[in-house]
Amino acid sequence: LLLWLGDRSYAIYLIHVPLIEFYVARQGQMSGTAVSMIAGYGGVIVTTLLLSDLAYRLIEKPSRRTIRRWWAGRERQLAPA
Repeated sequence: LLLWLGDRSYAIYLIHVPLIEFYVARQGQMSGTAVSMIAGYGGVIVTTLLLSDLAYRLIEKPSRRTIRRWWAGRERQLAPA
């Protein structure tokens, strides 16, 4: 679980703020009962984790692979003969 969170930490960092802002704008900072607030913020947490997993799988991993391949080819070109 901690490795999974660590791999997706940058995506979680980028995604959580807009989701919280959207939730607060729609619900109001302190409106509703404690149970509805906990459920609402729980939904924000679950949505953040799902979206960050998608971002990691569909954006971060493929771009890392592409950069790694590009860099390996570049090193071969620059290596002394």
